[in-house]
Amino acid sequence: MKYYSGLDISLKETFISIVDEKGKIVKEEVVASESSAIAEFLLSQSREYESIKVQEAIKDLDKVSKDSIEALVCSLEIIEESIKKLDKILSEKGKKDEVCKLLTTVPGVGIIV
Repeated sequence: MKYYSGLDISLKETFISIVDEKGKIVKEEVVASESSAIAEFLLSQSREYESIKVQEAIKDLDKVSKDSIEALVCSLEIIEESIKKLDKILSEKGKKDEVCKLLTTVPGVGIIV
């Protein structure tokens, strides 16, 4: 399923909305207007986003703020791609490694997903 996120950024808080490809709201949250808080929330949802949009109010921001937001979104996309690659590598290695196979039988450890 495809997911989209919209950010409504103000000075203190950012309203984040995640919708699916059918337009159904999947999750809404208010976080601090700090790059780390926004990134943490979006990454914690374990979703692949088709796009992340910032409300039109960004046009009223100064150049440094606009550039910062653009860099954050770009960084988030790169991080998500890196996580996907690492997950695939670890999953493949875990399926072949005897110690990993044995560890997955321990209660509370489970399989590598």
